[in-house]
Amino acid sequence: PGPFEPPGGLFHLANETGGRAFTDQNDLSKAMGRILEENRGYYLLGFKIGEKEPEPRKIKVRVKRKGLRLHARAAAFSSNSLVATARSDEPADLTALVNSPLRLGELQLSLAPTLLFPEDGPVQVVSYLGFDFVKLQLEDGPEGTKQARLETVVQVLGPNGNVVLNEARQQGFEVEKQKLEEAGREAFVRAYVAKTAGAGHYQVRASVRDLVSGKSGNVSAVIEVPNRNPREFYVSEVRFGNHREGTISFEPFRFDKQEKPQYGLWVLPGKDSKPVALDARVLSGDQVVATWRPILIDKTTPPPAFVFDQIELSRYQPGLYTLLVTATQGKKSLERRVEFEVR
Repeated sequence: PGPFEPPGGLFHLANETGGRAFTDQNDLSKAMGRILEENRGYYLLGFKIGEKEPEPRKIKVRVKRKGLRLHARAAAFSSNSLVATARSDEPADLTALVNSPLRLGELQLSLAPTLLFPEDGPVQVVSYLGFDFVKLQLEDGPEGTKQARLETVVQVLGPNGNVVLNEARQQGFEVEKQKLEEAGREAFVRAYVAKTAGAGHYQVRASVRDLVSGKSGNVSAVIEVPNRNPREFYVSEVRFGNHREGTISFEPFRFDKQEKPQYGLWVLPGKDSKPVALDARVLSGDQVVATWRPILIDKTTPPPAFVFDQIELSRYQPGLYTLLVTATQGKKSLERRVEFEVR
């Protein structure tokens, strides 16, 4: 992916097509070794799909022999289904679009899943769906406002492919003309909440249609849900946003020098009784340009801990930077990094 491109789409595409995605590692020898080992031998199964089938065919492959781990693609498409979805002048089928492993359509969408850890009950995946308000076809509303009308479909799939959320909405948005530029810059957002059914990687998929222009688009992301019992050492992806107000920013992360963006992440200490040390720094290439005092998370902090801080950008030169957060508990360290641009 490019410097601002999230890896969630890569995970989704790999899982849907029977492949694997390797990220967050500079040593590719282990990844290449796994790829070569898996491709030493495999079974190729095939069947024909009707040309006019509107939705992908779900695939589930089983084997009778015990002790084997099976890896196969999750869906199959007819030969012209993707072309028809991408180019047809007819309104897009949002259900087919949300299941597509490819990013299609004309609308620019953003998807930022994060986690909530209720005191009682399962971990929740909260998915923030955003879209550029100024690129929608707007209608005149009352008292000089502008309105947009959208249809959305959001799905969340669990580690075994089970659907934990499938929600369709028709909704309208209204904004004053003088706030239109600000609304477009920050994106318009709706949140979707799904209760998880165990640890693992969850796929979040969304498709949207502008009911005025007929334009549509889709987006997907992947988020990992940790074990809470027995507890495993876990650090979430870094998210920018105003965490005091409960708002979130979308990639690509671009900020003006006068801004003070906040970053935040969840930390779930493992069953090890040792404290977690959290270290954050900003890099320009390989050069460290800013550091923060380490934060200690010990047993006096109820797990999980949500940690956030802000970055003072006034002394930064325009360019690309990396926020690197390292969490260490005992001998185990986890790194999370995110790219951002200062203008």
